[in-house]
Amino acid sequence: MKGVIKWLWIMTVLGIWVEVNGCLEQEKAALLQLKKNVGDQLPFIFRSVWLLDYLESWKEDKTSNCCDDWEGVTCGLNSRVVSLSLESPNLGHLSEMHFNASVLHPFEELRELNLTSMGIKSWDEDKGASKLSSKLKSLESLNLQYNNFDASSLSQLHGFLSLKYLFLDENNLEGLQLHDIEAISQNLEELGLRGTEITGFQNNNGSTKLSSSLKVLDLSQNMLDNNIISQLSGFQSLHTLNLRANQLRGVVPLKGSTNLSSSLKVLDLSYTTLDNNIISQLSGFQSLHTLYLRHSQLSGNVPINALHQLRNLEVLDLSENNINGVSNYNGTVTSSPII
Repeated sequence: MKGVIKWLWIMTVLGIWVEVNGCLEQEKAALLQLKKNVGDQLPFIFRSVWLLDYLESWKEDKTSNCCDDWEGVTCGLNSRVVSLSLESPNLGHLSEMHFNASVLHPFEELRELNLTSMGIKSWDEDKGASKLSSKLKSLESLNLQYNNFDASSLSQLHGFLSLKYLFLDENNLEGLQLHDIEAISQNLEELGLRGTEITGFQNNNGSTKLSSSLKVLDLSQNMLDNNIISQLSGFQSLHTLNLRANQLRGVVPLKGSTNLSSSLKVLDLSYTTLDNNIISQLSGFQSLHTLYLRHSQLSGNVPINALHQLRNLEVLDLSENNINGVSNYNGTVTSSPII
């Protein structure tokens, strides 16, 4: 008996655990409850597709191993669930689910949670959403894309200390502000807000703590105007910024954005309406290596004399514009991407 105890102690120190009957019993029970909770709220046509096609592998019998056999479930060496994906290809905005977040509380070592396209509209009141951060202390990635959340329904999510990646794309988050995001996590490195109906961030002035942690920001397909540049001017660590398909027009005030110009490596301004002098506006962005200006309404002769200052530029996409030629530049530029 002492030998067994000693061996278990060694395995604990090394982080190695023997899997007994698949994942932990309480986590298996929580997964089955989650399947039931979601299934009960779905219209019949979606219920049959989601339960039979996607979660058909989630079985209640004792021989079913949720670590090895269940779709969307990944376990660590100690048989604890570390990744859970309930992504549905069929629901999206076609359902309005009230999600009981308390069923997620047992997954204390969960690092990735994907609830994409589940049709979630809100969290069930007093059903655990506000306590998620104290239960899921290891959570690093949260994907809530293609649901029916609004800005107020996200207010119950706060205090995730380990969360680095947050994807809220394709929800109606009109009125969302950076302090709302900061309340969810102050340590985000990547944030997805594509197609969320946001029009800008008010009273920012670069004071948000996200300005020092955020590296990748997707704001594409929104209703942002030229003011977004000044609203993001304090983001000193941002290296990828996607502003594709917004209401940027004319001369975008990029000059003077000291923090952005020193950190940005990838910038997407495609599908906007830009002034022909956009290249000169970017002359100070010496870290930039990828610039997308596809379908940005550039026309005639485009002066790109400042291009030689972008010494690290590797990709320049000027396609789908009405450019006759370029001026004040000794190099060669075409209307196709330069790679």
